[in-house]
Amino acid sequence: MCFDYPSVPHQRIHGPSGYTDYRTYKEWLRDEFAFRCVYCLRRERWIPVDEKDVFGVDHILPKSSPLYASLECEYTNLLYSCNRCNSLKLNTVLSDPCEEALGRHIRIEPDGTIGWLSNVGKKIVKKLRLDSPKATKFRRWMLECQRAIQANPDGKTARMFRHFMSYTEDLPDLAKLRPPQNSKPEGVARSHFARKARNELPDQY
Repeated sequence: MCFDYPSVPHQRIHGPSGYTDYRTYKEWLRDEFAFRCVYCLRRERWIPVDEKDVFGVDHILPKSSPLYASLECEYTNLLYSCNRCNSLKLNTVLSDPCEEALGRHIRIEPDGTIGWLSNVGKKIVKKLRLDSPKATKFRRWMLECQRAIQANPDGKTARMFRHFMSYTEDLPDLAKLRPPQNSKPEGVARSHFARKARNELPDQY
């Protein structure tokens, strides 16, 4: 559950447009991608303080390239990623998780090691250093906690782990945002904030 890459491509539920600063889309992207990095799957909840500052907006096709300058503020060209992955990616074009399910290319083993199932996956893992010792150690620790919960679901470790697997407390109320245009206004009702208000949001995910 901690590090399961999606087995199907992500289908966007939001469609804001018209902002002239791509960073203005951040709250939409936080909700769109469930408050976690699309590449390493690190979650906002795992950051002890100032969690939002550790994440930012990533461009699938780099804004620095003249070929893609017109896509700088195009929502479908934007992803939510941690700053580490974003800085390592730089201007590299990686697979779009809205077009290609990353679960078809990357696999996390029970011991926290990461492997690739294709050249697409290898490129992502190597470019973003997802196989670094520190990244592997963290995944191993989280997976060990998960197994400990299965053995003792009512213990202290289980209570701590459930906190790490819950949604961030800072759920954005997208209904208060007013993008110049929105091709999918119905997505607001499907946002995490709206679902929590209707008591439809699970405690963990």
